[in-house]
Amino acid sequence: MKRKKNLYEDIYKLENIFNAFNEICKNTKNKRKVRNYKEYKCIYITRVYNT
Repeated sequence: MKRKKNLYEDIYKLENIFNAFNEICKNTKNKRKVRNYKEYKCIYITRVYNT
């Protein structure tokens, strides 16, 4: 197994958070949850980024 350094900076980039959010919306089967996620997209992304 290879070791990589400084992955934390890559994890909290907004681009990666947006990509993960879009993937969650694709893989969620409950349409009501997807609509709720998309309605409050900015709030969820800022919470993840600040955490």
